[in-house]
Amino acid sequence: MTQAQKDLRKQLLCKIHIHPKHKEIKKNDAWEDFLIYHFGVQSAKWLSISELNLVIEILNGKEHTEVSCDILGRNLINPEMITQKQITQILALQESLGYENKKLVSFIYRQIKKMIWNTNSLYTLSKKEASKVITGLEKIAVGYIKKEKQR
Repeated sequence: MTQAQKDLRKQLLCKIHIHPKHKEIKKNDAWEDFLIYHFGVQSAKWLSISELNLVIEILNGKEHTEVSCDILGRNLINPEMITQKQITQILALQESLGYENKKLVSFIYRQIKKMIWNTNSLYTLSKKEASKVITGLEKIAVGYIKKEKQR
């Protein structure tokens, strides 16, 4: 996360915490319930920039029938979660190896003993788990290259 993004998050959190509607919700001890209901978290510190903007819109009275979680944005906040670069690298290795989604999911389970349901669930991996997956896929790719040279 860049410094500008960190500053923007701080500004948005300040806007939320000084908003009259937030104070009213907080006074009624319902702030955690509000966050859990809309975003599935107990604290606004875990929300991405886009989600913080959404909170402000909701506090301002704009109705949102469906709120989707910005998991990749949240991963920027948590330094232990997979990065976009790692996701891109895994998907590139998947493509270069010609793995279908089912085969990649199976490989990930064998490699780190964690079940993901499809490639859209890669965001649930930690950086450490993603590194193990990438290392394993790279070793397989190197093995394919060696076989091709021997032919």
